[in-house]
Amino acid sequence: MSEKNPGVDYNSKNPTERSPISKYFVRGWWTYENDVPITEAMFGDTVKFHLQTQNIPNGKDVSLTLFDDDTIVNTSEDKNDDKIVLVYASNGQPVTKDTVQENKIVKTITLNNFEGLLKEDTDGALELYFKCKYENEEVKFPNPASNYLKVIGKPKIIFVNGHWNRIAHKLGMSPGAGGESYWKYFTGDVKRYKNSADAYFNIKSEEPLYIDGSSLWGGSESGGQRKTRGYEYAKTHFDELKKGLGKEKVYFISHSEGGAHAAGICQYLTEKGIPIGESLMLSTDEGDEFTVEGNYPAYQIVAGYLDEQWLTKKKMFAIDPVVMDNMVKGITKYGVYISTGTFTSVHGATISESVFNRVAKMKNTFVTPALNSKGQAISITNPLDEDWYRIDDNILQNKRIDLYPLYRSTEPFRERQD
Repeated sequence: MSEKNPGVDYNSKNPTERSPISKYFVRGWWTYENDVPITEAMFGDTVKFHLQTQNIPNGKDVSLTLFDDDTIVNTSEDKNDDKIVLVYASNGQPVTKDTVQENKIVKTITLNNFEGLLKEDTDGALELYFKCKYENEEVKFPNPASNYLKVIGKPKIIFVNGHWNRIAHKLGMSPGAGGESYWKYFTGDVKRYKNSADAYFNIKSEEPLYIDGSSLWGGSESGGQRKTRGYEYAKTHFDELKKGLGKEKVYFISHSEGGAHAAGICQYLTEKGIPIGESLMLSTDEGDEFTVEGNYPAYQIVAGYLDEQWLTKKKMFAIDPVVMDNMVKGITKYGVYISTGTFTSVHGATISESVFNRVAKMKNTFVTPALNSKGQAISITNPLDEDWYRIDDNILQNKRIDLYPLYRSTEPFRERQD
């Protein structure tokens, strides 16, 4: 036994923790459900606390009180350890005693609703230990304090897919399922796409959550109805949505019909105090049939392409025929760009790693009023970027576009006026 630290036995390759000067308690430690030792877990995880005892008969009760440390590990708070009352999941009654069997106690704890224990000035983590009391002896475990359980949150990415159809999928026209399969259809490598999303959002998230935002069949729901469905989904699945977050933010990437569904989820989460880091809305369908609240960053991007006219060889801009040019009210910024897609592929063109860079550029692209050679008012980008057809409410003067489509007009297009 080392004289420097009587609480650790160094005779084995892996040091074994021993209780210094304790009549009844030997050691305490945290594990996952599978009994693998840990010192860190996430909000929402289920963990175990193991207490090894001695000289306590079977059937005797020990008082175990959970605390969040503010005095040893994290001294930046109020320097008062916070008592945490544990309750039985079955009836909500407080847990006051635990019974010793064969010199041990094992407590299983699900770290739900622990986020409310975080103070405004914390590092976003809890450091948990137990005060273990039997008769007149009280000891803190784990020991040393470096083995307290650090409970942290991590940001989360939620993917909300659009419409899918098994028959169309067999014809090579669309995804054949929702969830992860939807995103794999477009990206080929969902993990790499998620890592690119992490880089874009400047976060390091865990496994993403996939939500199916598809209607039963295209046209069976309006955008407003899908937003309501998303809101109700968030109500029902709130624990799953916030699991593991702590004080971190949720990030959304939605496509097509999934945009309205994601907007409903974002609305409910913000009402419940869950911060939205950003909602990235790709090729959002029926953007004129729902709104976003404007209390979180939301960026909408739509792809179009250049259609060369057969006789004149002039290039006319053509927008995604599925969603058209419908900016969602309340959006932070809206952009329509010129992609390399075609009539059949442009709708899925926004589900691309390159779009992350494009949206980042859109955030820093501004519109400046100008005059053409005839003295007519036009709009151009600043800095000049001729990959864009529209930014927010402004149709842009772009030398790559010869013909501009005229929607809701008797004329099919207008020519660019330099």
